[in-house]
Amino acid sequence: MTADTFQLPTVQMEVPQIYARSVAPIIEEAIIYGELPDGARLTEEEICQKMGVSRSPVREALRLLERDGLVEREPRRG
Repeated sequence: MTADTFQLPTVQMEVPQIYARSVAPIIEEAIIYGELPDGARLTEEEICQKMGVSRSPVREALRLLERDGLVEREPRRG
C-alpha cells in the first residue's frame, strides 16, 4: 500500500517544538477512527511533513505506539 492511499491529518502547531507525547495521540486517533487503514505503511518522512515536526519526536511516537500494539515496526522497511 502506498503512502498516497490514506490521509494523515495536517496539524499546524503554534509552538515549533512538539514532543512525541503530542504526536502519538494524533496518529493513534487516526488509526482508531480508520483514517489509517490496517496494514498501511507509515513513513517517518511523511509524518514529519504532515505534522511539521522533526524525525526525533516521530520516532519516539512510533515507539510508544508500537509498545501499545498499535503499530508494528519492521527493520529497514518502515
